[in-house]
Amino acid sequence: MVCRVLFLVLFVIPAVCPAAEPTKAQVEFFEKKIRPLFAEKCHSCHGSEKQKSGLRLDTKDGFLAGGDSGPAYNTEKPEESLLLDAVRYKRIEMPPDRKLAEDEIDAIAKWLKDGAAWPIVK
Repeated sequence: MVCRVLFLVLFVIPAVCPAAEPTKAQVEFFEKKIRPLFAEKCHSCHGSEKQKSGLRLDTKDGFLAGGDSGPAYNTEKPEESLLLDAVRYKRIEMPPDRKLAEDEIDAIAKWLKDGAAWPIVK
């Protein structure tokens, strides 16, 4: 039991909850590109009122927790994140009605690659 707790504290928690505060550029990118994209294209199915497949994309905690298919974000290999596969229409097709525009997919890929900074609204 002690080994399991120590493993979580040393490896899992830091990987999922990076200690570094997001940079100003990361915050601006998230607020200009990612938050509006999620609000427009994702929150109707993965927001506060509905969480299809157990995924919630309107909060940092929901994003980090992932959904029924697993973590949305692969901290070690962001390019292999389930969220990115879904918007690229690989294993899962999200949004289901119409694929995102390439610049929207590119923005998500950049955001994930750069650490998926998600500023906390105060």
